[in-house]
Amino acid sequence: MEMEAGIRGFGGGVIGALACLVSRRVFGTVGLWVVLVASGTAGIILASGWSLTDLTVNSGRLIKLGASSFGGTMLFGIRKAKSGFGKEAAGLHAPMSRYARENESAARIAAGEGLPAAALREVPAPRPEVKGEEITPRGVSWDASEPGRPGISSLDGRPPTTGSTTISEHTRQSSAGAWGDGAKGVGGEAQGRTGRGLGESGKPVRTESRGEAGQGSGQGSREGRQPAREGALGYTQITLGPEILYEVPPITLLSGGISSEVEKRKRKKDDKSLMARANLLVETLANFGVNVSLTDVKVGPAVTRFEVHPAKGVKVSQVSRLADDIALALAAPEIRVEAPIPGKSAIGIEVPNLETSLVRLRDVIESRAFAELKSPLRLALGKDIAGNPIVAGLDKMLHLLIAGATGSGKSVCINAIITSLLLATRPDEVKFLLIDPKVVELSVYNGIPHLISPVVTAPKKAASALRWVVNEMMRRYEAFGETGVRDIAGYNEWAKNQGPEKGKRLPYIVVVIDELSDLMMVSPVEVEDCIFRLAQMARAAGIHLVVATQRPSTDVITGTIKANIPSRIAFAVSSHVDSKTILDMVGAEKLIGGGDMLFLPVWATKPVRVQGAYVSDREVERVVAFASRQCRPQFEADVTSVQEEDTNSSVDDELFRKALAIVVEQGQASVSLLQRKLRIGYSRAGRLIDAMEERGYVGAYEGSKPRDVKITWEEYERLFGPKAQSGADIRSEEKTDVRSEARAKTDYRQSKT
Repeated sequence: MEMEAGIRGFGGGVIGALACLVSRRVFGTVGLWVVLVASGTAGIILASGWSLTDLTVNSGRLIKLGASSFGGTMLFGIRKAKSGFGKEAAGLHAPMSRYARENESAARIAAGEGLPAAALREVPAPRPEVKGEEITPRGVSWDASEPGRPGISSLDGRPPTTGSTTISEHTRQSSAGAWGDGAKGVGGEAQGRTGRGLGESGKPVRTESRGEAGQGSGQGSREGRQPAREGALGYTQITLGPEILYEVPPITLLSGGISSEVEKRKRKKDDKSLMARANLLVETLANFGVNVSLTDVKVGPAVTRFEVHPAKGVKVSQVSRLADDIALALAAPEIRVEAPIPGKSAIGIEVPNLETSLVRLRDVIESRAFAELKSPLRLALGKDIAGNPIVAGLDKMLHLLIAGATGSGKSVCINAIITSLLLATRPDEVKFLLIDPKVVELSVYNGIPHLISPVVTAPKKAASALRWVVNEMMRRYEAFGETGVRDIAGYNEWAKNQGPEKGKRLPYIVVVIDELSDLMMVSPVEVEDCIFRLAQMARAAGIHLVVATQRPSTDVITGTIKANIPSRIAFAVSSHVDSKTILDMVGAEKLIGGGDMLFLPVWATKPVRVQGAYVSDREVERVVAFASRQCRPQFEADVTSVQEEDTNSSVDDELFRKALAIVVEQGQASVSLLQRKLRIGYSRAGRLIDAMEERGYVGAYEGSKPRDVKITWEEYERLFGPKAQSGADIRSEEKTDVRSEARAKTDYRQSKT
């Protein structure tokens, strides 16, 4: 029967008939129906995209729908039944493709609906579609004018972005309300500077590249490619070129610390132990005949300061001499006595806490002090003993010297400084020149658009990079003289008034040297000379130095460097001699390490004890990745060329020709020979020998043996000309110099007699 129906074209044809015949004989009649039902169900699932759960739920709804439709037909008529069917059908759990699910998730995110962190990581940001003058993400709609419903992306809680194109912007409000209203909000002058505005519908509208605002809520100013930040750390669109946008990394990339409520509860638990330690301190001093009264207690993240007022007739030095006895009584590792406290009639006795609280960089950046600081180079350093955030402007500090022992927190401090600038500035505002002889500390910043040059790791190349900075400083001063301004702020204001066609704004340049001692060992004269010139003159040109070293000795931190770098940070050191080398005073040897530091800015007479802000390597990587994926760094060609040509620069000068003439005449080459003949230092003579070896003029190093000379006089004259000086000419010049010096000494003695 199956074959007859199949031949007539029913039931799937001949193939269906054969399949049915075989299945009936294998599974039987009942089994055949089971196989057919299972196959049909699988086909429906594959064709519709429903899961088995969706199929079960929707089947139940269809049965309910049929029953209600039949009842409605019997009671209210066919028209009412059709209306009910339409309403019920709208409630079906319809299948969605993967793309539709992504768009629905993106729409929920843009509408402000919260999703778990795992879901946020999985849902990609929708790809924007460019339609005429508007940029609209596919499947997403939002109203930027709603203050409580900001759009956030799937990765970091920020407006959806693709590449370097920013979709929306909003100002983040901190929990403490530290930010205020920021700049002009959406629209207004800030939108005119960004070159894009928000239309009436709340969508970003592309405007002309000259910076004219779109259909926003205010009139835009025509500053071309120089936009302004929105608020303290607002999510801002900026233009680095006609079609390039850059968005400042959000604060959400950093991890937060302990909330204020948790910290208050923790302090309440420690109140009893604090009062016990305070009473023990007063009792210990009384046992030694020093009567004091406790006036105040300041609890910081790592140190507690007990402020005491001495009784009449008690000298301040008496309290200072009892530091070791106080440490013994309180079972503290180190005690630092600040006598007196600046601005108070009290003596501060600083005792380490039993438990140290971690100061996160995000907590300091979110503070009101950081938001209200008026500086283009804002740094978040940490918190003082009272728990107040310590922030400073690098342009006001002029230059910064950081020193301390290994493991005391120098590298974390440098990362906090660089990260603070990355979170608050754009690549057209600040440029970095990073010098890292240790190779591993600053290499993570390779790729950020703020770099002038790739991170310099070779000490010899570092000297040439510093020379480029000196030349850049002189070029800027020439530009200041031509325009009649005095500093970089005046020049940028002049360029702003002239417009982008005539005047170009100059970015600040921050030179970060992670280990000064390595540079001073290789080329001390060149490095010290460059640092001296930059520290003395570069402030007005917008160039600032951040120099760090773990060996605070006088041969590294020379008097010349220390005299021209007025702002300093001292971490824990081993002796009071090192503390005097850094701060010109003792105190750093009493620090406990782990970010504990003394901050001495140029405007202060005494250092402030600060617990440095901590930023982890993972946080730094997130900030760097966010900044790097927007645009590539544009390196200065001069810096790279100077570094590449630095090795061969000494080959063509006059001293090299003289040295080579001596080597050819003597038939051997050694550093000591050049030192004697040319009266130069060891490092300079060694560089000349290395240059000769690179050119193939002398042989390789063979221990204590002199190097072989591979060039003759004929080849020498062919390279440098027949008028090149020979060794005899140099010796005659040396004899002449010696005679003139002897004659001058004789004349001086005769004049004395």
